[in-house]
Amino acid sequence: MSNLENLDKTYIKNFLEFIILDLLDEKVQQGFTIATEIHEGYMILISPNTIYRLLGDMMDDELIEKKEKIYYITERGREALKIFTEKLGKSNLTFEGEKLVCL
Repeated sequence: MSNLENLDKTYIKNFLEFIILDLLDEKVQQGFTIATEIHEGYMILISPNTIYRLLGDMMDDELIEKKEKIYYITERGREALKIFTEKLGKSNLTFEGEKLVCL
């Protein structure tokens, strides 16, 4: 795998983490519901293995926590969401509704 492919995967993972943190900041959810909202809002289809691996990584990073089957954003996750949002504001990308657009 080339360095460019690794870089693409990193950007995609970070973008998905941003979306998940934003969704969990609005309300607690189950993994299936998160995947469904990402698909409906962003037209990104995520396999169950991918979403749960990503959620596991986010729990390892203490961005989210899980009680029973429900995921919650942590204070560290809120701080990361704030940083993501600030960086997004400095870029030429923004959201219109639920769609990411380049200005």
